[in-house]
Amino acid sequence: MKPLRLFLISLVLAAPLSQLRAEENPYGISDELHQKIQSGLFDLYNFDFDGALRAFKSEETQTKEHPMVSFGIASAYWWQISTNVLDGDPAASKPFLESVDICIRNSRAITNSKHPTVEAYLTLGGALGLKGRWEATNRNWMSAYFDGKNAYKYLRKALDMNPKAIDANMGLGIFDYYVATLPTVVRVLAFIGMGGDSSVGLRELSLAASDGLYAKTPAKLFLVNIYSDFEKKPEMALPILKELRTEYPKSSFIHMLQVIALYNKGDLLEVENEAEAFKDKVLAGIYIPSSMTQAHFALGISDFRSRKWEQAIEHLTNGINVQDGVDPWKTWSLLYRGYAYDAEGKREEAKEDYTQVLHMLRRWGSHDNARQRLRWPFKGTDEELKKLTL
Repeated sequence: MKPLRLFLISLVLAAPLSQLRAEENPYGISDELHQKIQSGLFDLYNFDFDGALRAFKSEETQTKEHPMVSFGIASAYWWQISTNVLDGDPAASKPFLESVDICIRNSRAITNSKHPTVEAYLTLGGALGLKGRWEATNRNWMSAYFDGKNAYKYLRKALDMNPKAIDANMGLGIFDYYVATLPTVVRVLAFIGMGGDSSVGLRELSLAASDGLYAKTPAKLFLVNIYSDFEKKPEMALPILKELRTEYPKSSFIHMLQVIALYNKGDLLEVENEAEAFKDKVLAGIYIPSSMTQAHFALGISDFRSRKWEQAIEHLTNGINVQDGVDPWKTWSLLYRGYAYDAEGKREEAKEDYTQVLHMLRRWGSHDNARQRLRWPFKGTDEELKKLTL
C-alpha cells in the first residue's frame, strides 16, 4: 500500500495528552491553547472535520505568535482531502493550499526574526512536508524534492534548539526510514549527507510515538504502515491499531487500516468480523453514512481473499451503489470487482470496470492498476491475493 505511506508522511498531528503549563511545553504554548489544539486534533482523528476547524480557527488571533494554530488549520484541510484522496483535485485542494501557505509565512516570519522559536521551526518543517506531499501527488517532482529537503532541515533545527521538541523526530524518522528504501544511486545523488538509515528512522518514529506531544498519533500510523508494508510484519501493526481505535472510537479510517492489516496478515475470520463491526458502526451512526462504501468493500475483500468471487462481487457492487460521488472506496470497489470478474473468467465485465476506473479521478494507484489489468487479466493466484494493493 505504498501510496498510503505518502499520505501519512504529511501528517504531524497527535492524540490528546495531559495538561501542561506553558513553562513545561517545549513550544511555550499556554495550557489553554494547548487544550484547544488537542481538542481540534481529537475531532480531526475522529473524522469531525468541522469540529476540528472550529477549534483551530477559534484561536486564529494567536497565529502570529503561535504558528501551531495555522498548522492545525492546514492539517485539518489536508486530512480532509487526503482521506478522500482528493489532493489531486485543484478545487478541493484550494483551501489546503491557501492555509498551508499562511502557515509557512507565519512560521518564516518568526524564524527570520531576531527571536526565532522552536515552535516556528517545527511548524515550518511540518508545513513544507505537507506541501511537498501535495506536490508529489500532483507530480511536481522538483518542488516536492526541495520542500522535503527543507522540511528535514527545519525539523532538525527545531530538535537542535530544544531536544524536548520530540515531535520533530516523527518527520526525521519518516525521512530517514523511507530514504533508506530508495535505490543507492538516488540516495547518493539526491540526499547526500541527509540521513537514510532505516534503523535510525524506526527509533525516531518510536520515540515520537511514545513521548511526542503533538505527533504521537501520526508516528504510530507510520509505524503501522512500515510494519504492515515494508517490514512485512502486520502482526506488529495490529496492537498499535487496537490502541488507536480505543483512543479514536469514531475514526473509520483507523478501523479500515485494521481491516487491511488483518487482510495482509491472512487472518480472514477477523477480517470478516471487523468488516461486520464496521458496517454496524455505520448503521449505528458512529461512522458517517458515506462510510457504508468502505463497509461493503471490507466485506467484499473478506470473500475476495477466500476466492468466493460471487459473494465478493455482490458486496463490492453494493459499495459501488452507495450514493456518494467522492468516496475513493467506490473506485477501489470497482477495481476489485474487476479482479473478481477476471478470476471468474468474465473478461469483458472486468475490462468494463477497469475502463470505468480510468475515467474516474486517480485514487493512489487506481489508474496504474487498472491499466495493468487491461493488459494482463487478474488470475486470483496466491501471490495476487496475498496483499491488499490500492
